Amino acid sequence: MDNFEFIRDGILQDNKPFIPTAEIKYIGWLTRSSPTKSASSVVVEFTRPEDAKKVIDEGLIWQGEVFQCELYDRQCRVRQCFQCHKYGHIGTQCKATITCGYCAQEHATRDCPTKSDRNAPRKCAACGASHEAWSNQCPTRKQEINKAKAATKSRPRYHLELESFIPRITTGTRVRGRQSESDPIARTGRPILEPGRPRDTNSSRSRSPTKKQQKRINSSIDQPTPSGPENEIIVNLSSQRPRRTAAPSRRALETLDANRQITQHNSQSMEIDNKDQDSPARVCFFINKRLDHSKWHFKVESRDLCSLDLELGTEEEQHIVIHNVYNPTQDAPERRGTLPLLDHVLELSSQHEQVIVGDFNLHHELWGGDRVKLADPNAAELITIMEDHYLTSNLAPGTITYEERDGRTTIDLCLTTPGLADRLIRCETAADMDHDSDHLPIVTSLDLTVVQVPAKARRNWKAINEKAFVRCLQRELPPQRRSRTRTALDRYAREVMAAISTAVEEAVPMTNPSTRSKPGWNEECAEALAESKRLRRQYSLYHTEEA
Repeated sequence: MDNFEFIRDGILQDNKPFIPTAEIKYIGWLTRSSPTKSASSVVVEFTRPEDAKKVIDEGLIWQGEVFQCELYDRQCRVRQCFQCHKYGHIGTQCKATITCGYCAQEHATRDCPTKSDRNAPRKCAACGASHEAWSNQCPTRKQEINKAKAATKSRPRYHLELESFIPRITTGTRVRGRQSESDPIARTGRPILEPGRPRDTNSSRSRSPTKKQQKRINSSIDQPTPSGPENEIIVNLSSQRPRRTAAPSRRALETLDANRQITQHNSQSMEIDNKDQDSPARVCFFINKRLDHSKWHFKVESRDLCSLDLELGTEEEQHIVIHNVYNPTQDAPERRGTLPLLDHVLELSSQHEQVIVGDFNLHHELWGGDRVKLADPNAAELITIMEDHYLTSNLAPGTITYEERDGRTTIDLCLTTPGLADRLIRCETAADMDHDSDHLPIVTSLDLTVVQVPAKARRNWKAINEKAFVRCLQRELPPQRRSRTRTALDRYAREVMAAISTAVEEAVPMTNPSTRSKPGWNEECAEALAESKRLRRQYSLYHTEEA
């Protein structure tokens, strides 16, 4: 229990100015240890509810940072079992018969004989309708989402009963050591990340820490929290955010005269990590020029994550935020996963509809289908993020997105929030957009109204009437003369420019604006593209050196 005592004493010492008599009875890790995990969470239980309420009101100081606290409520989260596909529990707690998510028969989803047949009849194991169990069209799923949203809106600031008071805290504090598997600290339910951001009570889709409830942990772990009258605070540790100096709350500053136990922190623990600033970016956006530049905003989160805030033209849906993600492979040198940062960015934009696209380098049967024989351990963290933010994978499970010599797999995903489910037109790989890469292009079409720049007609210089142009110039050009002053020279230049403009207006026709026009495109480009597509099709069929 040395680790528990060290953390407990540090928290109590840092917060002694405004909770001088507080006692902590329990601290427990929420996740399994992993050499590639960059974030973890713990539960801190106070013995008295009044201390936990003060922490909710004023925040908690830990290792030089102030963490926000909110009530933790399990009712604010949608949970679906991937064994029986019913709602209200997860697979590790399920004792029901295994049910297929495609046909609702008594076999595993990965073993379904009709899984690859898109024309085969489907049956939902939750509602019995003709769709997959995880479809956003499922009325049962919609009902569960509405319940979670209603629970979030009606959630009180404090627990009504003293015995069940569970506030929580999240932050971006760097972990100094890895969690040991031999730690005697038990594991409990999942928290959520919300560093230094107040609750958004005005947003109908706000996913505050108490709404999402579980964050940054293996989704296969969902053990109940310790029972008893303790008052819990959930703390999230992460190395993804820059460090900032502690800023004690107003009440803490007012009580300094009454309590001289002022904490001190090593300045080395507050350094900002700038390792990525000198590294090249691994994600980017290509934005159509026809979009109004004043209606979108691009933001760089890191070299592996960037976001595009797109303002729409309708009143009911003002913004859509698109996130582009690259999650490094597990064997990459100096690997630092992007998922904790993605989780934080999703939380900051939770009041808007969101789209997440990118290369996640994770394998799981939820999106990889029956080809996945062994899921990656870190895939559970992505599933947790999907559950907490109500994200849905729009690609059909098992869709090949990456081709290499040794095999094919699904590592590129397109995730959307529930509000975009009914607006999805298609999401699939597009062979006609092949760009000579191992990653297959994925096309996602949404029924949206965006603000575009009005199309402007251009001059068709290839169709110029040279005779009319020369004839007009001879008629309109002023006679040659020597200008002796600057004013006279400017006047003569304007007359020449006016003559040229008149000739252009008369001899050069206008083109009709076309959405398919590509400046600089010629027959050579078309032949090169056709040859590249032919070679790609041949390689996809045979996978040989000759291909």
